[in-house]
Amino acid sequence: MNGFSHIRPVITNIITDDHETLGFTLADGRTIRVPVRYFPSIAALTLEERSHWTVMDDELFTFAACDDIFHIEQVLGKEAHYSYHFAEPA
Repeated sequence: MNGFSHIRPVITNIITDDHETLGFTLADGRTIRVPVRYFPSIAALTLEERSHWTVMDDELFTFAACDDIFHIEQVLGKEAHYSYHFAEPA
């Protein structure tokens, strides 16, 4: 099989150097940039606030000034294909 469909996307770096995009470096060599407008809670952060990010379990990420936790599959547009699902609040 060709392509990246069989490779787990592991975040090694988050690039927060411009107001309009958010970048991700993945362990497999890809660098992906996405418009930050698709992530309103991140877009609301200043560049300084965006620079304080954390990666969890290689695929989840958040920012110190943000209450939301994101999955790399949201960046890749494949959230319907998560290998797990978050439980709905009771």
